[in-house]
Amino acid sequence: MLIDAHIHIGRENSAWAVRPCKEMLMEYLNRGIGGVRDGGDARRTGLAAREAAREIGIVYKTPIVAITKRGGYGGFLGVEVDGIDEIRSFFPEFLEMKPDYTKAVCSGILIDEAYGRMIPGGLSFKELEYLVKLSHDQGLKVMAHCIGAEGIEHALRAGVDSVEHGYLASEEQLYRMREQGIIWVPTIATFANELYRNKAYPEEMKKVLQRYVDDQIELIARGYEMGVRMALGSDAGPEFTDHGQALLDEIDYFVQAGIPRTEVIRMCEENGQELLDW
Repeated sequence: MLIDAHIHIGRENSAWAVRPCKEMLMEYLNRGIGGVRDGGDARRTGLAAREAAREIGIVYKTPIVAITKRGGYGGFLGVEVDGIDEIRSFFPEFLEMKPDYTKAVCSGILIDEAYGRMIPGGLSFKELEYLVKLSHDQGLKVMAHCIGAEGIEHALRAGVDSVEHGYLASEEQLYRMREQGIIWVPTIATFANELYRNKAYPEEMKKVLQRYVDDQIELIARGYEMGVRMALGSDAGPEFTDHGQALLDEIDYFVQAGIPRTEVIRMCEENGQELLDW
């Protein structure tokens, strides 16, 4: 059964009630996708989505909210904290929501005005290290939003369980993912679909976006050669990255990286199921 290992059922512009969640989740079932792994949001849409998932019979796992650094990227994904004391203070409330895992924001996010430029953000290493230990002590895996060398480095040193996105990773960091048994979820569809399908996208920004897409496809190919464990996540939710269909797009992009389609499907199923603890 196909697994989409990174989606956002709740975004700033999406409804949070059970019925809209059910409609979005049905888009996955209609395409033969039996399980999804959510990235959380500030409105705690996962609480409604879990109820909807039970009604329609899809495996849905969620952290409910991501935990991110106050003042940086990611406030719309969940709860902002500043310092270990605030993480410690919030964690009992977090556990009361019965999360399936912890989502940590370890970096900002790329922008398309200049190659390598990012909106700042991400927990400090000490904050992340503390959150990982706290989560593992409670039996919760840690899903880490990581873009850029520094954020990825913090995630690897802290011992997260999965690296989400991983844009601008070095080959040495890919090697350490393999050695540490960390599963990488490259989420190329959200950038690639924007590039190829948004006809209104400014041409100058398209050039930057093309570099990111080309680099990520090359990293996926290199990761496969090195034996890095990868799962497929579409990052569905934004425009041009539609629920359900975007995972099928992600599969095609992995094939473009030179990985046999049968092997891509195997990674999608086996590694996705492991991330869902299915």
